[in-house]
This record gives sequence, C-alpha cells and structure tokens, in this order.
Amino acid sequence: MVSSAGEGGSTTGNLQVPSAAYMEVLSPRVPSSGASSRALNLRRRKIEIEIVEGARKGPTWQFPGSGSSEHVQVPQGELTEIQEELDQPKKLLGQLPATSISGNDILSSVLYSASSVAAKAGKLMPIPLLMVSTVLFFFRFIYEEVVTAIPMNGGTYNALLNTTSKRTAAVAACLSILSYIATGVVSATSGVRYLNNQIDIPIVGSTIILLGAFAVLAVIGITESSRVAVVIFLHHIVVLLILFVSCVVYGINHPHIFRDNMHAGYPEVDFAGSMLDGNVFTAIFFGFGASMLGITGFESSSNYVEEQKPGVFRQTLRNMWALVTFFNVGLGTGILAVLPLEGKGGIYDSSDDLLAMVGRESVGSWFESWICVDAFVVLSGAVLTSYVGICGLVRRLSTDRVLPAFLAKTNKLRGTNHYIIGIYFLLSSSLVLILNADATTVNGVYTYAFLGLMAMFSCACMLLKGKRSEIPRDIHAPWAAVIIGFILV
Repeated sequence: MVSSAGEGGSTTGNLQVPSAAYMEVLSPRVPSSGASSRALNLRRRKIEIEIVEGARKGPTWQFPGSGSSEHVQVPQGELTEIQEELDQPKKLLGQLPATSISGNDILSSVLYSASSVAAKAGKLMPIPLLMVSTVLFFFRFIYEEVVTAIPMNGGTYNALLNTTSKRTAAVAACLSILSYIATGVVSATSGVRYLNNQIDIPIVGSTIILLGAFAVLAVIGITESSRVAVVIFLHHIVVLLILFVSCVVYGINHPHIFRDNMHAGYPEVDFAGSMLDGNVFTAIFFGFGASMLGITGFESSSNYVEEQKPGVFRQTLRNMWALVTFFNVGLGTGILAVLPLEGKGGIYDSSDDLLAMVGRESVGSWFESWICVDAFVVLSGAVLTSYVGICGLVRRLSTDRVLPAFLAKTNKLRGTNHYIIGIYFLLSSSLVLILNADATTVNGVYTYAFLGLMAMFSCACMLLKGKRSEIPRDIHAPWAAVIIGFILV
C-alpha cells in the first residue's frame, strides 16, 4: 500500500517510522475517466498526536496498587511467651464438675415439682415419674448423637443451624434464652421461699441479692464456679439419700399410711378452667405433664459442651438420667409412705414445702430445717447453671452474628463474658421486681420453653440422620427412640 514516504518520514521495508511532521505518501495513479482528461493525484495524510493519560476512572478497588512488602523481625522473647501460652493445657471440666453444673438444675426440680405431680396424679404418683424417666432415657441417646456429631456450644440452636436454616435455629435460640431466664427466676425465687420458712427475710430483695451474688461468681470464671457447684451437688445428694432412707424406714414402721393412700380416690383436675373428675387416665396424663418439670435442666449440658473434656458429655447425660430415675421415683413412692394424701398436713395440703414436711414427719424438725437450707443452696446452684448455660449460648449467637458481636467480648482479668452476665442479671432481676417474686407465670413459660426445646432437638436429630449422615459420631440413636421421644414431649 505504501511504497515511499514524503518529507519528514523514512521507510524501512514495509514499516513507516513516524515523525512529528506531516507525512505525504504518493498513491498509485488512477486511470483517467472519460469525463475528465486530467489525471488525479491523490494524497493521504497521517497525523499522530501524543496524549498523556490521566488517572484511571472508576472505583479505586479495581486497581488497589502494586502494594509493598516488609520484613518484620519479631523479638524472640515475645515468640517464647506466646508459645508458652499456647502450650498451657486448657482448663476443661471433668465428669464430676460437668455433672454438678447441670445436675444441680435437674435434681433441684424435684423440690418444686413433687407437689405438682402429687396434686395431679395422687396415689399413682410414681407411675408418671417413671414414664418421664423413660422419656429421658430416649433423649439421652438423641442428645448423644447430635452433640457428638457437632460438639459445639449452642444446644438446640447449634443442632438446627447445621440441619435447617439460620432463621429456624434462631427460634430455638429464643426458646433457650427464655428457658434460661425462667430457670434463674424460678430457682432463685423458690430457693428464697424455702429459706423464708426458717428465717423471716424479704423475698424480692433477697432474690435479687442471690442473682447478683452468682453473677459475681460467674464473672470469676467457670472453673472456680464449678467447684462451688460440686460442693452444692454432693451436699444435695446426701440430703436426698437421707430423706429416701428415712422414708423407707418410716414406711416399714407405719405400713398403714401407704395402704390407706392406695385406697384413696383420685384428685380432681383443673382443665381449662373446668374441674374434671379424677380417674386413672387423668391421674397418669396430667401427672405426666407435671412430672416433666422434674427433668428441666437436662438440656443445659449441651450448651457448655466445649468447656468439657472429650467424652465427658455422654457421661454427664448418663449420670443425670440415673440420678433422676432413682430419686424422683424413689421419693415419689416414699412420700406416699410417710404422709396421707388428704387431711390437714397431708400431701395435698403441703404444696409449698412438701419435701420439708416429709422430712419433719420421718426424722424430725431439725431435718426439716436442713432440707430447707439444702433447697435454698441447690436452687441457688441452678441459678449458677443458668449463668453458665446462657454464656455459652449467647457467645455462640454473637459469633454467628445473630446477636451483637460485643457480647462475646471477654474481660482481660478473668477471660469471662461480663456483658452477657450483666445483661442476664438485669433481665432476671427486672422480672423478679415486676412479678413481685411470684414465679407462677414464669413457671408456665419455663415449662413450654423446655418442652419446645426438647421437641425441636428431636427434630434436629431426625434431620441430621437424613441430611448429614456422613458426619462421624460416637453413637447412632435408633429411629424408634427419636420418634417416641418426639411424640412423648
């Protein structure tokens, strides 16, 4: 196309070397047409303009820059200090401390559930208590499968988060938070009322002081608080053992009381505002519902599983099931052997402090005082369980961005979640003030929240079997146990 260059330019082969001047290139001659006899000489001019580009338009993140590199020399002393901190063994809970924290909650339930079961079931009181122990036996394997497959804090929330949506898991988290708040309020109020039978103290103020004292203990740390829980737990077991043995001895010496109770009628049951005549069905059905209060706290161990040593969680569930079966069924039968069902001072008449009345009748007034003090102490231990469980749950929720992240912050002195503990104390104390330490309403919330959590956990186990069967776990709960457990709650 180009054969030669005009002035200001040069040609090297087929390439033109540009210059700042105009370049004139001669094109081949065009043949003349008939209309014009002049030959046309066409010229093409090429202009090159040098342009300096400015900054690139558009977002800066498209080209953040070439970056830089630095060589940092970390002092050997700091590296040694960090390594020593990493090499230190983490303080995890063993079998006894882990069982004590949740065991205080579940074994303290008998103190306020025994009278409710007796009022509904009457002389058939041991039967619904045994049925509840059977339910707990099924849920023992359900909890073991789910938690050993996903060993993380959060309980039902964690199980549903790994099998369903985050929204569904958040519903379970709300029920768990309600359950822990209700546990703290009911346990603290009931404990103070037991103590009030021996010492005249203000109920509302003493309940708030009790909640505050265990808030301070929770801030100190779970390891130190677990030692307190162990002492409370062992003391409570000793008291319940003495009470059980005294009931057996008293029943052997006075067999007519148990015989007369077996010939008594069934109690009337309040159902939706109307009274139903008592029979075998109402005694077992409504007694079973009231007996579910006797196992509240069984779910709390799954909310601090990360603080337990490997393999301890399964042992904790086994221990709680065995203790609940022995003491609930044993004391349910022993109560019928000591006190008559009807009459003044009988089982129906002693709704507030039934176990204390049984202790006074079978042993003496000094044992009644001991039971009241023990009830106050062990119900206080259930308050500690609430603090430990709520910390593990809310810390997990804040990590998953379900709740604000500042809740997971720890204090530098003890490494505990002071924001969670403080907010829980404020919420529970406000409920005590609003309800004037009357835990009847909160007790209903407690029951529904607990049963809802148990049902949702069994659903999570079913979903885990179907959708996440590839996850390794220590145990596989039978499908029959999962379905029966779900139906019973």
